[in-house]
Amino acid sequence: MPEGADSSTERTSYVFDACVLIDLVGADPNLLRIVATHLGAVVIPTPIVGEVDGLDEEGCATLGLTLFEPTFAQITEAANQGGRLSFHDWVCLITARDAGWTCVTNDGALRRVCQQQGVVTVRGLRPILTLVERGHLHHSKAIVVIKAIRTSNCYVTAELVSAFVVELRIAARVSRQR
Repeated sequence: MPEGADSSTERTSYVFDACVLIDLVGADPNLLRIVATHLGAVVIPTPIVGEVDGLDEEGCATLGLTLFEPTFAQITEAANQGGRLSFHDWVCLITARDAGWTCVTNDGALRRVCQQQGVVTVRGLRPILTLVERGHLHHSKAIVVIKAIRTSNCYVTAELVSAFVVELRIAARVSRQR
């Protein structure tokens, strides 16, 4: 960030993977609109839209999400990759890498490959924490969201929810101090 820039207004573009989108759309799709409004563009590569029940092109437009059509070269590169990542994971990584965007994922394998390729990543709940910290979302609403995600995602454990609630309370204090 340039010297003297205000981190509370720093914006970036985020490429969300299907798993994070599924969690957020299932819990509260409006959070995606809030992220897009206050933190930066929420970019959804078109192959990912079909992976998320309850999200289509019209829904993306309504929420202020940016659909991105990967190039033929990007699709070809993703299709020719192997390893532990799915085609859709590769599309997210390649899209983020080529545009200099941030990849939002909870997938450990995708995070590792992003790191190897120099792609900035954040975990799926990080944008929610940032919204609370910057005063764009009340921490009690964020707690409702994480609890809703927990009911549908077996990987979101009670321990993770507890740790996230602690981080949310810290973020809320930061917000009040601004």
